[in-house]
Amino acid sequence: MCSGGVAKNETCTCEVRMFHRVKLLIYLGKRLMEETATKDSWTTHPLPEIHARLTASWRFTGHEFGQMKRGLIPEQMEDKWFIYHADGWFHFHRSWTGYCIFQVQIQERKPYFRVAKILVSRDVNQYQESSDKYDLMLLKYLIDSLLLGKNIDFPPADDLNGEVSSALHQHHLAGRGRIPPDSRADG
Repeated sequence: MCSGGVAKNETCTCEVRMFHRVKLLIYLGKRLMEETATKDSWTTHPLPEIHARLTASWRFTGHEFGQMKRGLIPEQMEDKWFIYHADGWFHFHRSWTGYCIFQVQIQERKPYFRVAKILVSRDVNQYQESSDKYDLMLLKYLIDSLLLGKNIDFPPADDLNGEVSSALHQHHLAGRGRIPPDSRADG
């Protein structure tokens, strides 16, 4: 019998609770060890003078906003983005070139945090996409997948020619993705 008075062949609730506490502590320890991205974490270039302003009515909870502020520092070549938060703006840079592709300002409007401004590069020497609609879908994917760890579908591109597969397009734009934070505690 365990200290809770349960026979050996039965599951003890105190052991189950202890297992979940250890699992939570491992998860919290991993989250604390992750470095929060700052501008100095990577070599970057500013958003070019040639850019467009987009609008979106996205909102995030306080918890999501806190998670997003950690940003993303690439760990391997398949990580295509470097993302950090500074002075009220999220900066989305291509990891290989350091080019700034998106800037997103998010402001607190209780009880949520809402997108106030979105800027996207239109310098064809740095970023070839020109569809505002697709840029919004891609940006939302980057936020949800890379910063929030949600398992969502990659936005399909309407104008892919037969030479480029959608999987190759996804890998080119988003890389390997990110392991959702909730699944990190399992390993």
